Amino acid sequence: MKRASVVLLELGGWFLIMRRSPTDPHYPTFWNLPGGGLEQGETPEEGAVRETFEETDIWIMPEDLTLLGVYDQPDYQVHLFHAYAPTCVVKMLDGEHDHAEWVQPSQIHKYKTLPLVKEAISVQ
Repeated sequence: MKRASVVLLELGGWFLIMRRSPTDPHYPTFWNLPGGGLEQGETPEEGAVRETFEETDIWIMPEDLTLLGVYDQPDYQVHLFHAYAPTCVVKMLDGEHDHAEWVQPSQIHKYKTLPLVKEAISVQ
C-alpha cells in the first residue's frame, strides 16, 4: 500500500485548503489539504514538510507537526498531521493546484473535498 502525508495547516482558527487543477488526473477540482505521496525512504514527517513546501511555499519543521491519525484509504495509508502556519501567504508551486483558500470549520461543508478533509477540519 502506498503511503502519503497531509497537513492540516492552521492560522488563527482558519485552515488551508487547495483546489486541484481541472487538468490534474487525480480528483480534478476537488479541494484537499497540502500533502502527497512519500518518496522512497522518507518518513511521514519528512514527506509532510516537503509536500507542504512544494505545494504552498510555506516552510514548517518536523517538530511543528502533531500526528492526528493514520487512515487507510482505498489506495493509500494517509498520515494526517496538524501544524500552525507561520504565514497566510500561499504560493502554489506544484502545478497540481489552481486555487488556495483559508476557511473556517463552519465553511468547509460548501466545498467538494477529498476524503478526510471535512472530517479533519470539522473536529478542530
